[in-house]
Amino acid sequence: MKRNPSPAAFLAVLRTEYGIEPLQIRAFRSGVANANYLVKTQQGPMVLRAYKSRTENEVRAEVSFLTLLAKQDFPSPRPLKNRHGSYIIHVGSKPAIVYPLLPGKTGTMVSTFVLKDIAHLQGKMHRLTRKKKLPAQKQRWEPPDILRMAEKRLHDVRKNGTVADQQRISYLVTELEKLHFPTTLPRGLTHQDIKPENILVANGHVFGVIDFDNCYEGALLHDLTTSLIWLCGKNGRLNTTCIRTYVTAYSDERPLTFSEKNAFADAIRWRLLREAVIWDRISAGILNPDTTASQRKEAQRVSDRFLAMFTNAPLQLHV
Repeated sequence: MKRNPSPAAFLAVLRTEYGIEPLQIRAFRSGVANANYLVKTQQGPMVLRAYKSRTENEVRAEVSFLTLLAKQDFPSPRPLKNRHGSYIIHVGSKPAIVYPLLPGKTGTMVSTFVLKDIAHLQGKMHRLTRKKKLPAQKQRWEPPDILRMAEKRLHDVRKNGTVADQQRISYLVTELEKLHFPTTLPRGLTHQDIKPENILVANGHVFGVIDFDNCYEGALLHDLTTSLIWLCGKNGRLNTTCIRTYVTAYSDERPLTFSEKNAFADAIRWRLLREAVIWDRISAGILNPDTTASQRKEAQRVSDRFLAMFTNAPLQLHV
């Protein structure tokens, strides 16, 4: 297993690359795909974000998205340029960025007011970035991509997996094959991971959206349904009142098109399947071989939870 660079290595980079004298550093908000460090400096608190499994081109695409949002005064991380005018630095072999810490806490309970705040922000983000492109290709998780991933996983488990694994992945492939979407769905830059852990809230207000690690250019509807399954799902079921509240607030910024409304129920069901596929891949160590046994066990639990939500999802849902 590869080890992350030491805190001393990060401190040295901050001094040499940014001229920042760090006073204290500690790890926080680390996930499967990245490691984040909170750095106390005389210029204020900073976040150093090191990418465990992203290429420099993928990080460059994310930075391009963030700088575009910053120009529109959107509340999201604003990467700093180093002494050489670059947003991307390297700590060991890992690409990394540095940005000032945004206020607020993540993972808080989402009230109806906060839910509407998040929806307005996502609608604004989609309106600002519709038809925009990224300068570098990033991995996409659109319907054809997810089906290919599931088919590859099924091929692998048929050779080396348990009977239970084979049955579960076969079911995922079968259900994915049933869902098709029109080419007329609006496209733009998408976050792909808006959920309580990536929303900064303070005093009942949303102060920012973070963790654009999964962002790519894709169908806006599939980004909207990402938020819905994370924010409006509980106890193995989707709350349709929550979904309609979110979509109504979102539509204040960007109304859904006719094709999006027609595809909405299928998009919800597909998005639940996608989450089940992705978290299954994490549990198998496919996305990041360095995941721990406890992380893989938790990933399988999350995959099963979204699969259960899929089985209970409504076949029709009008918004």
